[in-house]
Amino acid sequence: MYAREQGIVPWDWIVDEAREEERLLVWDDVEECVEYTQATYRRDYWLQQPIRVGVWSEKGTVRGTLGPVLDAYQVSFLVTHGHNSGTETHKAAMREQGDRRKWVGLYVGDWDPSGMDMSERDLPNRLTRYGSNVEIVRLGIVEADLQTLPTFDSRDKEAEPERKYGPDTKKGKDTRRPWFEAR
Repeated sequence: MYAREQGIVPWDWIVDEAREEERLLVWDDVEECVEYTQATYRRDYWLQQPIRVGVWSEKGTVRGTLGPVLDAYQVSFLVTHGHNSGTETHKAAMREQGDRRKWVGLYVGDWDPSGMDMSERDLPNRLTRYGSNVEIVRLGIVEADLQTLPTFDSRDKEAEPERKYGPDTKKGKDTRRPWFEAR
């Protein structure tokens, strides 16, 4: 918030979709609707491509950064809000079953036990179980990014909730940690 209020980071780089206003698209008259349709029409250039690409993100806050590129290249964007819901994962699998092309999911998420589990195990396993064949390619955070970051021990993330909420909290006790550390 500080960086945005000070003009360091543009406001639209960080998105909070949990608080977006919902509103129907309406017009004053038919001519206005026709003008809108003409101005917003875009041919789907992916229809002739041998693959279909989509970006899945653990968090919606990156939409402001990725949005202009996704829009320019007509790439779909799905925010999973952590581990994606069964409903949305199933819907994605059903949608992609109707498309004969190879499906590549570009994944953006944290390099921590939960984030890695989402892209390496959970999503691929559930999509396969629902009958979809998807290749998930992790875009961020990837291992090469870790070379430029300060040292981090995954136990630090587990200790933080205890400092905030007291020793009896279950918050931060990620059961995926042994798998993550072994990997």
